[in-house]
Amino acid sequence: IQAGINFSSHADSVAVAAGTYVENVNFRGRNIKVVGADRETTIIDGNSSGSVVTFNGGENRDAFLKNFSIINGAGNSISEPEKSSFGGGIQCYHSSPTLENLLVYNNNAGNESEEGWGQGGGIAIQSGSPLINNCRIYSNSTGADGGGLFIASEDGAKLQNVIISENVAGAAGGGIYGEGIFEVNRSLIKDNYCTTFGAPGIDCSVSDVKIINSVITNNLGGDFSGGLRFQGNGSKAEIIHSVFWGNSGKEMYISNDDSLIISYSDIDGDIDSVYSENNGIIEWGSGNVDVDPMFV
Repeated sequence: IQAGINFSSHADSVAVAAGTYVENVNFRGRNIKVVGADRETTIIDGNSSGSVVTFNGGENRDAFLKNFSIINGAGNSISEPEKSSFGGGIQCYHSSPTLENLLVYNNNAGNESEEGWGQGGGIAIQSGSPLINNCRIYSNSTGADGGGLFIASEDGAKLQNVIISENVAGAAGGGIYGEGIFEVNRSLIKDNYCTTFGAPGIDCSVSDVKIINSVITNNLGGDFSGGLRFQGNGSKAEIIHSVFWGNSGKEMYISNDDSLIISYSDIDGDIDSVYSENNGIIEWGSGNVDVDPMFV
């Protein structure tokens, strides 16, 4: 796969036949399409030797990675003094690719023995606005934040039609850890876990987040709330047409002048399951209910 990328130019396509490719791939700043035969049978195996796929050359959304399984990544360092691993499966550093129809699983970014730990077991984003569409991110882990996905960007990353499940974080955000601006649309975040204080579903610091038409359920662990936690001064979240159900502790937690707007959503425990501390502002809008969604 890397050889195909190396010989490509902008707007080229690299077609990859079904099979297992043991390598670590870097798009090298090329806005090209790398497309596998299908995501179940076209596998890139990072062999625990770094991020499986890296975007760190300023790629934009014309850079496509599509129809692959991304497995056995260990992350690369982006900050030499910390020496922590970042993005076990996929690393996006100052880049904005399109990630489509991927299975991202069995990747790890760091552990507690590492200085700096690690962030983003499945996918890590540091600046940029990637589009993640129709992907499943599961069974990944990190020593620190973002078992499934780590986002630190003011550029507006977007998730749509994504399942994030069964990921583990050593600190915060078993499913997603966010710092910055991002949107979650038509997605399912379930069965994630964190081992210490952070929310196992979505944990954010100093963020502006929209959650639309999504389900956050059965995320366990943490000391505050299982579904969503905001713990940065002035963070904002808007939740529309979504379900928060069966998460450990409170469904949501905000603090320190954070603001949370909820409308047309199904919240387990109603407004009593949304905890506000230190001047956190809750706007309980129209159309909210507390009705068992009867998940099958």
